Amino acid sequence: MVETWKTLRRLGDGVYGPLELRRDEVSGKLITAQHIVKVKVKRKDYLWLSQFPTLIGHHSHLVEIFDVHQGADGIRWELEYFRFGNLVDYIPNHCGLDESRAKSCITQLSSAIDYMHSLSLVHGDLCAENVLVCDPEMKVVKLSGSVTQEKKEK
Repeated sequence: MVETWKTLRRLGDGVYGPLELRRDEVSGKLITAQHIVKVKVKRKDYLWLSQFPTLIGHHSHLVEIFDVHQGADGIRWELEYFRFGNLVDYIPNHCGLDESRAKSCITQLSSAIDYMHSLSLVHGDLCAENVLVCDPEMKVVKLSGSVTQEKKEK
């Protein structure tokens, strides 16, 4: 299979490796490539990260993981790209959020967290840096740090 993705620029450094902006040369679609470098991750965490995208499924307010590629040096997740960045970048550039926008944001984030909890997953690091903006939608990111929680019997 011919690789049609071109790396445009480095977006930053994730906990497990670099993030890159990539474009499909055929369709023009933009994605974020999250590289998870094998030597930076404990074995049990690496296994968790390789299975995580299939465990999380799809929710409209969680960042979508389009594809996962495994290689000798690690894993590459292909994620949605958000041109507005995260809430830390978005709020100052838009002079804050008006009340209706803030309510919408809280509703969307609550929906995402409720979904994760229904799967016995705890995000563990929900903050403005981990909320991406795709006006008017917001999505939770940095899902790789999520942990499972045993369901307690009532």
